Amino acid sequence: MPRRLLILSFLILSMGAATACSEQAKTGEADMHAGEAPAQDGKIDLPRAVRENLGIDWSTAEMRVVSDSHFLPAIVEAPPEAHEAHHALFRGRLTLHVGRYQAVQAGDLLATLQPLDRAAMLAALEGVAAEVLAAERDIAAKESEHKVKQGALRAAEKELEAGKAQLAARKEHQSNL
Repeated sequence: MPRRLLILSFLILSMGAATACSEQAKTGEADMHAGEAPAQDGKIDLPRAVRENLGIDWSTAEMRVVSDSHFLPAIVEAPPEAHEAHHALFRGRLTLHVGRYQAVQAGDLLATLQPLDRAAMLAALEGVAAEVLAAERDIAAKESEHKVKQGALRAAEKELEAGKAQLAARKEHQSNL
């Protein structure tokens, strides 16, 4: 009988612990953003999990005017509290045009990215384009030179064949003498 009582008490304790763990898992996600105020005065409030893990309470953001826009076509469907990461091929200043929890439609401008070193990038691009053009001209010149050399080679081969024929005729003539 004591053994049955021991097994029964173990089962009751393990079921109680499992129930407590599942309740904590259900509420953990909701507590992550509980009690957060919306952003004001250029400060961005960070989720509670970030504050606890990294010790960062807030981050400052500032708005700037951007002269050009780069369109990155994409469809982003996620809850507002989700984290979405997009990576560009160059560094620059990102300007957001929508706020947190703001509804957007297809085609709305979400953000613009202004490269930090745009002039240098354009100069490098022009330099590469000039190199490509020079290489194409060099290839065209070498192809023309190659065609001339091929023509000369064919003429030399014909001369060689004619010379071989003459040599064979002379040998035959000498053998008949």
